[in-house]
Amino acid sequence: MVPLYFLRQAGWEGKLVVLGMPLENAEEYGKKVGLILNDSSERCALVASGDLSHRLKEDGPYGLHPSGPKFDSLIVKGLKKDTTLIRTIPSDLLEEAGQCGYYSLLFALGDREGSIKVFSYEGPFGVGYLVAEIYRSSPIAGFARECLTYHLTAQAFDKLVIPGDPLLKERKSCIVTLKKDGQLRGCIGTVQPVRENLASEIKHNAIAAGTQDPRFWPVEAKELPLITFSVDVLGDLEKTNSYEELDPQKYGVVVRRGGRVGLLLPHLEGVNTVEEQVRIAKQKAGIAPHEEVEMWRFEVERFFE
Repeated sequence: MVPLYFLRQAGWEGKLVVLGMPLENAEEYGKKVGLILNDSSERCALVASGDLSHRLKEDGPYGLHPSGPKFDSLIVKGLKKDTTLIRTIPSDLLEEAGQCGYYSLLFALGDREGSIKVFSYEGPFGVGYLVAEIYRSSPIAGFARECLTYHLTAQAFDKLVIPGDPLLKERKSCIVTLKKDGQLRGCIGTVQPVRENLASEIKHNAIAAGTQDPRFWPVEAKELPLITFSVDVLGDLEKTNSYEELDPQKYGVVVRRGGRVGLLLPHLEGVNTVEEQVRIAKQKAGIAPHEEVEMWRFEVERFFE
């Protein structure tokens, strides 16, 4: 119920389906639900809820047990580095930790394979609370990788297979981002669509992100296994004159003064306020903090490997 409260507060007004699951094969059940969601024409999100250990502190509701902090540490480390650590937690540790969210997490891991972002972990009252998002591995992000791979290895582009996602046929702008060891390795995109469809935008921007970003040396083919790709597909730009209409977690921002234009994507780590977001966007465009600008906001659909 707690995640639903915050979803409602954020303005979500969708349909809700409540699922129970067999504990003995929660991950397999999650995989089957994932297959159903893949075939659905609806846009769906899966929320897996539950506490981590209830035995983290002497003065907590269930006291302290050594297995409590150990269990929570394995969950956090597993989500950040290797989910095998989660899947192989022994049953006696599960029981001693006094947890209630383990099988919900297995269910979510079964639904989707992809990158994982841990937003927070805390246990101030003797109970472990963690917030994370599991991003389904996207063919669209994989297509960006293929485009740069073909370019760097001199393969013929007429043999490149374009995924069947209908979004790729639409005329959309996008930004392709490359990261290596969690650090930016290249990022190039367009504010407005300039090519015939999104597939062409991704192809051009993926190659440019890997070879033309002036902040970095060009990517070499041997680096590709160490690089992760993401694609942000931009929604329509909405003119705004007020900081109150911006939200760095929900909206990206475009600023313009004369011929200088700066863009910053939404939901970026370390960008927590509207003021920070606009300042960085101005900085990228070479606009001084005190200079007046025109502003637009936009939403994105983000695709990860």
